[in-house]
Amino acid sequence: MSAEAKAPGMSIFFVMLGLTLVGSGALVAFDAAVARWPMAASAGWGLAGLLGMGAWLGARRAFHAGPHAFFKMIFGGMLIRMLVLGLALGLVLGFDWLDTFGFVGGIGAGLVVFQAVEIMGLSQATKKQNEDGELKPEVEHAV
Repeated sequence: MSAEAKAPGMSIFFVMLGLTLVGSGALVAFDAAVARWPMAASAGWGLAGLLGMGAWLGARRAFHAGPHAFFKMIFGGMLIRMLVLGLALGLVLGFDWLDTFGFVGGIGAGLVVFQAVEIMGLSQATKKQNEDGELKPEVEHAV
């Protein structure tokens, strides 16, 4: 998280993009005349994928910031994503546009998967930079 640290690569972004497209495409392939939940689950999975890709791009951008700015950017991005998620859930629960259980299930599964991919990508990038000697952990002590 120093000025000379190299940001994590875009490979995780493309993994998330692939997961979003394949997951949503597979659920859309179900016959909507039989059940409404696959289309709703596809929408939930897609929203979770977009939120995950936004989180990854925000983490890449915040990686160059100092430790205090890094945490502000990460938690600020988290707040924005949770507000978008709450708005989407409110719209789906308030109106009968999509099957509620399918949408919530798609978002729930997607958030877990995309969060795991993001954490894996960030930990791999940090581990690689620690091996290269570019990133030194900063330790701050309370006074």
